[in-house]
Amino acid sequence: TVHYHIGLYAIPPAGSLNPERLIDCVMLAHMESVASHETTTYNESLHDELLKQKQLENLMDKALQNGEFQVYLQPKYDLQTYEVLGAEALVRWQSPELGFLAPTAFMDLFEHNGFAIPLDYYMLETICRYQQERIAKGATVLPISVNQSGLHFTEENYLKRMQAIADTYQLPQGCLELEITETASIDYQS
Repeated sequence: TVHYHIGLYAIPPAGSLNPERLIDCVMLAHMESVASHETTTYNESLHDELLKQKQLENLMDKALQNGEFQVYLQPKYDLQTYEVLGAEALVRWQSPELGFLAPTAFMDLFEHNGFAIPLDYYMLETICRYQQERIAKGATVLPISVNQSGLHFTEENYLKRMQAIADTYQLPQGCLELEITETASIDYQS
């Protein structure tokens, strides 16, 4: 099996060449080729996208510390009775710098750079606290599923950390479900 990564940059036909810019552009295209597993040609939109990703990476730790990632609950219905059976926890990012971001704006990057792991734990703990508060109020508690990245499969002590979270909140069985994200099956096939 041969794996290759090709990044291309079209040299302008006229004008002065800046060797540093030429190398930077080729390296950006090459990095994108490694990430996408496709031959990549540098263009300004690639540059803009990489700048956007860098901005997200610069803000992600602060966002987690400041609680900028918010949980939205999407109900799960029984299609025959229309009864709510539970919910799925969905993440949204309310960034002071970037505004409201849906997961399509950041989750692929977080899967790639590993930040999905701490974000998963943040979401899990947020849902555990939410369920614990509902129990304390005597409110109805339905199961809530929380996504877990396939990256956890390679994480050392994942099961011990999950057990520690379960021990901390001592929720009754059935009020929390873990869902492995779709990217897990894609990531581990290649």
